[in-house]
Amino acid sequence: MREIRQLEEVARLLDPNATQRQLLLEHVIAYADNFLEQVAGAPVYAARPDNGRTIYDSPITEAGIDIREALALLQENVDSLGLNTKSERYLGYIPGGGVFHSALGDYLAAVTNRYAGLFFACPGAVRLENMLLRWMAACTRDRETS
Repeated sequence: MREIRQLEEVARLLDPNATQRQLLLEHVIAYADNFLEQVAGAPVYAARPDNGRTIYDSPITEAGIDIREALALLQENVDSLGLNTKSERYLGYIPGGGVFHSALGDYLAAVTNRYAGLFFACPGAVRLENMLLRWMAACTRDRETS
């Protein structure tokens, strides 16, 4: 039990307080807004000689880095290279996601971390999943009969 309590104390260091969460959210939301504002004019494909290899030299350690540094690494090495499937000019493959409302749902799902694999664990999540499956099945049936 002593070891578990010690591990719990260390793990608690990963939980930001309300002020820290607000600051992180502000930076992440500003990053997302900037990305969405620039996506229409961004190229469908971008490459550089290093192709993001500089991420290996990033300052990420167990001590962590400032959110601004982390977002700069993301922009430079991930979001600005390769295929821009969010671009309105990209027609080769239409992937799921990339819809702002869906991203908000993903965010809430990640933050709340509810387990929908068992009814006992989260009855509401299981019911919601079942409801959505029924809705999708009904939509498919409607398309097949029309």
